[in-house]
Amino acid sequence: MNIVKSGIVNGKQRHSIIDNGKIVKSSYDKHKLQDYLNPPIKPVCETFKEETILDLDNIEDDKIGQGIQKQIIDKIEVISNTPKKLVLYIPEGLKASIFPMGDLHIGSEQFNEQWLDYWFSVIAKSKNYVIIYLMGDILEVASKKVGDSAYRQKYNVNKQLKIFKEKVDQLKNKLGYNPIRATVSGNHDKRLLEFDYNLNETIAEILEIPRYDVSLYDTIIVNDKKLKIHLYHGNHTNKHQHLREGAFIRDTHHKSADLFLEGHNHDTDTFSDYITGDEVHYRRFFGFTGSALNYNGYAKEQNLREIPKGFIEYEIYPNAGLNGKEYHSDLIDWEK
Repeated sequence: MNIVKSGIVNGKQRHSIIDNGKIVKSSYDKHKLQDYLNPPIKPVCETFKEETILDLDNIEDDKIGQGIQKQIIDKIEVISNTPKKLVLYIPEGLKASIFPMGDLHIGSEQFNEQWLDYWFSVIAKSKNYVIIYLMGDILEVASKKVGDSAYRQKYNVNKQLKIFKEKVDQLKNKLGYNPIRATVSGNHDKRLLEFDYNLNETIAEILEIPRYDVSLYDTIIVNDKKLKIHLYHGNHTNKHQHLREGAFIRDTHHKSADLFLEGHNHDTDTFSDYITGDEVHYRRFFGFTGSALNYNGYAKEQNLREIPKGFIEYEIYPNAGLNGKEYHSDLIDWEK
């Protein structure tokens, strides 16, 4: 048996083990195939459609239909998953999805648990590989020093966290893996810092989230193409959407990322900014990540613009392209 180059699939060189003119095993990693020739090891690749080689002497020059039939991988492969980097192979026709989740304010009198259940159900039913970032203010953590008259909580922080953990555990069981890669702290979470208690750290430990911070970057590599995501809870708002978007762009102009995610203002919004220059053109994507609050009389009492509940999804395509989707409670038939 010999190892030979067996064509390029989605821009990546594949190698194959050949035995009497038939492909035994194929992989992007030649070293894995070398290990396979020295058993025992575990199988290193998925089941592919049957392949044949017509001209082994010219295998490096063979083309689909002339020598090597194209290999088809029918599912997403997680090549590597570390706290700072996720590496995926996504075949044509499939996608991954980023679902940022924040400003739930579990425990608030305005918290809508039915909307949160719908939110989780959309994620659980997704056919894409799911990635979740927690954007802060998952819990209410009411304070008598800040907005107590308008933002009283229905139950204590321990129960707030228990409610969220139960929903996350159900999602993990449904997906078969933990989709939450990172969590950033919100302004409500920071209320406990005066007692030297980091609530965001506790959330990360209990939910087994590998990274937590005030803000952070994450890296996702799709078919050898890098995506950089920046996470931050946010610290200001505006009654007008175009001003909120403009402030978001200005606040991040000095940072380098493909996708910027922020919460805090409870808006549900996806948009992008196209950058051009001397032989330079690229697009920066942005997302305000929604909330699970009814508002009721809170917006009026605080002289705020009432924003319906919502959340966003950013789909990732095999070419690492991004597509923003918005879910607005006033536009969706979600109530049971």
